[in-house]
Amino acid sequence: MPKWIKGILNRSCWAYALVILVFAVSVNFPKAFDERGKYLLGIFYNGYFKNLKDGIVYFDYMHRHKPQDAQYTEGLKYCYQRLGKP
Repeated sequence: MPKWIKGILNRSCWAYALVILVFAVSVNFPKAFDERGKYLLGIFYNGYFKNLKDGIVYFDYMHRHKPQDAQYTEGLKYCYQRLGKP
């Protein structure tokens, strides 16, 4: 029997696959998205709008996930204008 088949049939590979499956099923992706957005927004606001690169990261992240909201596009425009980039 080839080595790669023995590797697949190895019990530890199945255990790792089971752990990965359990973690993938247990993640609440909408909540994780909201919490990531709050974290990025907190970094931007705590810097009193001075760290514009963090603002760009936040607004870009939110714009990619919610392109229908114009406020994120406006936030990106604001940050880029303050940095002096087109």
